[in-house]
Amino acid sequence: MSQLKYVLDIEAHFPVAQDADSLKQHIESLVNNDIKDSVLKQLQGHIWEQGYKNGDIKAPVYPDAVEFIKRHAPNVYIYSSGSVKAQILLFEHVEGDIDLTKFITGYFDINTSGKKTEAQSYANILQSIGLGQSSADSVVFISDNEKELDAASDVGIKTFLALRPGNNPVSCVEKYTAVTDFSSI
Repeated sequence: MSQLKYVLDIEAHFPVAQDADSLKQHIESLVNNDIKDSVLKQLQGHIWEQGYKNGDIKAPVYPDAVEFIKRHAPNVYIYSSGSVKAQILLFEHVEGDIDLTKFITGYFDINTSGKKTEAQSYANILQSIGLGQSSADSVVFISDNEKELDAASDVGIKTFLALRPGNNPVSCVEKYTAVTDFSSI
């Protein structure tokens, strides 16, 4: 199947008219409003795959996060609203020609586990990695999103609030242990 046909097949699943302006406006709205749409994630994954394979895209991962992942392997799992495919591509093509995939045991997304703002999603992940809720406090979840931290906390997971340049402002700094550098975890 040609690249264009593949993209058009994905775009056909957006609930809007299939003209260029409607699609562009819909996609921009999803991105600007941080909507975790599975069709958008599939399209992003395909675009990113081409960019990573061509060498046009390298993932900017903080050096302390790279070291954190290496230090805690093989007990590292990634849960992102980006598709599993996109996560693997990202961690396979980190700036500095670093491939972190060999340090990551598993990946979870909204299609495999559920929405990141729902406690059941974290319970699903605990079950997937062979832990019950009684062992949840042995798992660490780091996010810059209060609703995600609330959901993970609801099942007993230990949480940290990531404070990084460029993140959206948060009002829950007193509620969660904040980290600006993962070497402190």
